Amino acid sequence: MGRTAELTGESHVSRALMALYADDVQAAREHVAVATAAAGAGSDAERAFTLYAEGEVLARSDPVAATARLREAAAEAGRIGAGQVSKVARLALLARLVRDGQTQEARSLGGALLRDLHRTGSWAQIWTMLRVLAELLADEGSSADAAFLLGAAERDPSAPPLMGEDVARHAELRQRLAEEVGPAVLQQVQAVAATTPRTQVVRRAMRLLP
Repeated sequence: MGRTAELTGESHVSRALMALYADDVQAAREHVAVATAAAGAGSDAERAFTLYAEGEVLARSDPVAATARLREAAAEAGRIGAGQVSKVARLALLARLVRDGQTQEARSLGGALLRDLHRTGSWAQIWTMLRVLAELLADEGSSADAAFLLGAAERDPSAPPLMGEDVARHAELRQRLAEEVGPAVLQQVQAVAATTPRTQVVRRAMRLLP
């Protein structure tokens, strides 16, 4: 019975995230509600994954609650050693911290997270993180560094495609960077980034974080 409940919870977490990526927020809420109800009968890892999904869904309507839930998910995943959940929960938390303007905590979390992702060769998450870091750097006025990281993430074939709200968010970021450094400079910086080995891109990002 417990295993059946766990499978049900995991299935609804996955469906919630898929619905969210498709911008079907109502369906995402419904699936995460079922997953939350089933989480009590599942494993600790499933509960941590459910907390993460709940945080992602909350981010669409209540950023403050989302940040708290993602922080809880990251802490729980770390406590039980659920490595994959820890990665995605911390990455989502980092994005929320950047967008909430909590720069100091974002930088502290980002340095440790990037080292963990690089150590485990988690390139899809690395590119997602570098896009978030580009947002942070742009907010801090480091437009050239932001353009470089964004360009590297856009050109590498292992980078996941943008989905949901991130499509418009990063189009706006590219436009903002073009206005700040100039379209020609932006194009040149991104051309350099596209030909820079990805390990060097990560090393540069690490130097920008504590």
